[in-house]
Amino acid sequence: MKESLCRVVPFNKEIDRTVFSCGIEELDRYIKKQVSQDIKRNLTKCHMAVNSDNDLIGYYTLSAFSVPLRSLPEDRAKKYPYPLLPAVLLGRLAVDQSMQGKGLGGFLLQDGLLRILTLDIGVFAVFVEAKDETAKRFYGKYGFESIPQNDLHLFLPMDTVKSCLI
Repeated sequence: MKESLCRVVPFNKEIDRTVFSCGIEELDRYIKKQVSQDIKRNLTKCHMAVNSDNDLIGYYTLSAFSVPLRSLPEDRAKKYPYPLLPAVLLGRLAVDQSMQGKGLGGFLLQDGLLRILTLDIGVFAVFVEAKDETAKRFYGKYGFESIPQNDLHLFLPMDTVKSCLI
């Protein structure tokens, strides 16, 4: 994915979302009908990938999150003295079908991770809830690990993010 093919901007209700289709109805419906309400309620921030014609070609959301220590793999959990750890949830990541397989998903993931790195708050890890095995494999390519209770719930420790992106 060449960065010049698109730019990532904060959610803008002026960008047409009606024709966006990633092939997963839940993600399509979210960007078309729900995201603006979640933003108004300050539940999430949405970042949109748009092409040179200002068409929506992808998006992702970021939210505050906390993870119970007991849900982590034992080797990770023993390092922390608190019952809950601060995290960021990358709640949704979707790419329009016209751009799938061209690297935009990885580009959006990296953009999100860089945004998280610039936060001036303590964050243990980034969490995602993969929709299916295909999504799990996608995140696995970037180093995300499954949690023991649900192998579609994955996390990437911030130490790993820092070492990969800085």
